[in-house]
Amino acid sequence: MKPTEKQLEEIADYLDCGMRCYFNLKTADIKILPNFDDWL
Repeated sequence: MKPTEKQLEEIADYLDCGMRCYFNLKTADIKILPNFDDWL
């Protein structure tokens, strides 16, 4: 399953904020986690 345009925009926004994003190809679910490497 491919991400929709809206999902791509959401992922891009979170990546710009320094978060890590994971997209599940089977369920089209997006998981967002803080990027702790940038906090050091």
